[in-house]
Amino acid sequence: RLGAPGRHARHLRMNGAGLRVLIVSEFYPHPAQPHEGVFVREQLAHLRGCQTAGVIAPAVWYPPLPRYWNLRGVQPAGGRHDEAGRLVLRVRVPYVPLVAERCAPAEFQRRAAAAIRQHHLQFDLIHAHWAYRSGWVASRLAQEFGRPLVLTTQGSDLNVWRHEPRKRPQILAALQAADAIIALNDHMRADILAEGLAPAKVFVIPQGVDCHTFQPTRDALRTLRPPQFASAFVLLCVANHHHVKGIDVLLRALAQTSGDLALVLVGAGPETRALRSLAHALGLRARIFFAGAQPPETIPHWINAAEAVVIPSRSEGGPAVLLQALACGKPVVATATGMAPAVLTDERIGLLTPVEDEKSLARALERACELRWDSGHLRQQALPYRWEEIGRRIVAVYRHVLRRE
Repeated sequence: RLGAPGRHARHLRMNGAGLRVLIVSEFYPHPAQPHEGVFVREQLAHLRGCQTAGVIAPAVWYPPLPRYWNLRGVQPAGGRHDEAGRLVLRVRVPYVPLVAERCAPAEFQRRAAAAIRQHHLQFDLIHAHWAYRSGWVASRLAQEFGRPLVLTTQGSDLNVWRHEPRKRPQILAALQAADAIIALNDHMRADILAEGLAPAKVFVIPQGVDCHTFQPTRDALRTLRPPQFASAFVLLCVANHHHVKGIDVLLRALAQTSGDLALVLVGAGPETRALRSLAHALGLRARIFFAGAQPPETIPHWINAAEAVVIPSRSEGGPAVLLQALACGKPVVATATGMAPAVLTDERIGLLTPVEDEKSLARALERACELRWDSGHLRQQALPYRWEEIGRRIVAVYRHVLRRE
């Protein structure tokens, strides 16, 4: 055990005062990918009464082969980084083709343990984000250092990776080893319970939103709105260009609507070229603006420059942009996945459509253009999800785990 606490220190940590939390996260922002796992960093600032002992994240090293050129271009730098007084340790994890899924998690765990000892990290509890790989790694670290583990499942780990034979065993091992599991929504909780986990250790706590950063403003209209969309009803989609995000479905839905609707795509990824080709084939080039990846601090402006936000995902954990849009007083059109069904409960807030149903999505987009939206009412729906409240609920889980320990 590293620094086993005395009776007084244990009493303090059980009540959340001075509690030291080590974060292990598969994704965490860095200069080449400032949006990657940004909500993990946002959450840390609102864990009141807690200290971040450090953040451990992988710096995956890809071999210099043509198939990995794009990934090598956005690799984070390994080593120690200081971020606004917070220690971030990027442990270098080699990616070896063919055996990566078997070897990389164990190497991540070995190097993370070495980093903990090298930097003399003192912590009372580990909080891991994503069941794979970081959840499995954190479960081994929790056992090695004799600390309890809280695991947050973020969506892709349950919705996608859990069904992949090479990843599934480690995901299940992480879920079973965790002292408490945080699911972002009831559907994810049901998936966890279906794997035989005890209901008492699964807590539903959604993602949060910074209602100070995300709020209504009209300043963005002059600077970000594309000039060709001056008289259009502008839809915004903020998402990485991956298959799971369903942007291809959104383009086909947009092609079935009137010319009064225009679309701004903020994001980039491996499917960007294919999406551009699809937009051209559908005759949508004049109605779509590819804005590319944008810094996180500009997202409130992009949201405020649009009339509505669209989330066409095939599966989700959150997503964060759902709450961000409402905090800015913007309606949301979303597929019925992730948090959306629990948040968009009536047409005064937003519109739900089935997953991968382009006709239903087209009708919802036109319906969004027809309805009159109350910005103040929309913002009110986001207030219960303020990071301050979400952070309080997470710290309550920490206290629960430590008391049970």
